[in-house]
Amino acid sequence: MIKIAKVFLLFLVIPLISSADDDFKASGKLLVVPDSRGNLHITSVTSSLHVNSGCGSEDQKCTCTNSDNLLKIHGKGTSGTSTGLDFTCSWQLNTEEGSCLVQWRVDIPHSGKNGSNVQVTDGCQLVPEQTPTITCSDHVFPSLYGQIEMTGKESSGNPGQIPKGSCN
Repeated sequence: MIKIAKVFLLFLVIPLISSADDDFKASGKLLVVPDSRGNLHITSVTSSLHVNSGCGSEDQKCTCTNSDNLLKIHGKGTSGTSTGLDFTCSWQLNTEEGSCLVQWRVDIPHSGKNGSNVQVTDGCQLVPEQTPTITCSDHVFPSLYGQIEMTGKESSGNPGQIPKGSCN
């Protein structure tokens, strides 16, 4: 009888482990578009990753990359946990006319409402109708998208740790 109970308990536990937060996913792109004069010429981009939760051991499941004028995020929750997925990508963009700091935070908690927030410094601005949005309750976001326009100004300051943001 005890052996049957142990086997039955394994059948209950295994689905719980496999359905942990490794199915929490977010991928997205921010397109950097030219300023009103048609200037874009990005001369350098540096990126960094800040993880609050998820992203696997040593944060190997989350990345912040760029290619040409695309800033890309990709994140996946940690296997076997209930920590959710909460990470921020930061990019410092430098152009011939100015510079800009872009920060994009995605927060998909294990319980509670999701949030997404993009903040930029003076050297660029979000294109209002092209701001990435996230729903309040899903856990998979394969194609978030937004646009940023360079303003030709020099970046002033650092917005610091950005808040969670909102959801739709």
